[in-house]
Amino acid sequence: MQTRSLRTLVTISEVGSFNEAAKRLNMTLSAVSMQMKMLEQELDASLFDRTQRPPILTAKGRQVVAKAKDLLVSEQELVRSCQSAGPLQGTYRIGFVHSASVRILPQFLKSVRTHCPNAHFEVETGLSKQLETKVQERRLDLAVLTATQRNSDLFEYNTLRTEPLNYAIPKSLNAYDENWLFQNIPFLHFSPATGIGQLISRHLKNLKIKPKKIIVLDGMESIIECVKQEIGFTILPMPDIDRCAGNDLSVRSVSKEGLSRDLVLVARKTDFSKHQRDQLTHLFS
Repeated sequence: MQTRSLRTLVTISEVGSFNEAAKRLNMTLSAVSMQMKMLEQELDASLFDRTQRPPILTAKGRQVVAKAKDLLVSEQELVRSCQSAGPLQGTYRIGFVHSASVRILPQFLKSVRTHCPNAHFEVETGLSKQLETKVQERRLDLAVLTATQRNSDLFEYNTLRTEPLNYAIPKSLNAYDENWLFQNIPFLHFSPATGIGQLISRHLKNLKIKPKKIIVLDGMESIIECVKQEIGFTILPMPDIDRCAGNDLSVRSVSKEGLSRDLVLVARKTDFSKHQRDQLTHLFS
């Protein structure tokens, strides 16, 4: 039995369909279907109820998924335990926070191709809290996310970048100070469910600022475009302001002390050696 088939089975259980699993694993739908039929033959068990569309896991299928997850974790731990030195190899499940993936993910994959050709990374994106929970539950091996609070007992955090959060203001309103802006035009708040949004909410609370009107949005591009159209102003990471707006907006520091977000690589302390963590961190440099 190949663990690749078990990995495909687990992926189907996570995304809910053969078709979505094929997209995530970069496989054809027919290849996924064939793998599952062969796995069922090997196990002499019906793992899917194919009278449903899309097929759903049977009770036996759910049992096999649970055991397959444990087996795949053990497989990866075995591979990593043998990597005391040398380039990374094997399969890694890594998550990227949405707000950083567009800037960091392409360069990371390019670096992997150059420096660790025998390593394969399965990538997904999500919110910081969701990604950290998945690392804790070993549904991900590691994740790049916005650090809001740090659980140093369970996780190892490696800071990849510290990015300043600045005001982005319509150029026509650059003459006005922050107090006037908060009282007269909408504040475009990046979703408080995100790591960045939590940092912004905390900052406004500490300053005891209550904007007259808040518009909550969950996309960097949409927020920046609203600022360009003079709908409101915002606070966002400076690299994203540069990426989305260039010189079309006025930018100023949030306060004398400044405000920033740490992008960190997080993994369970027991899952990687120092050598492996150093290599993984180096892939982002």
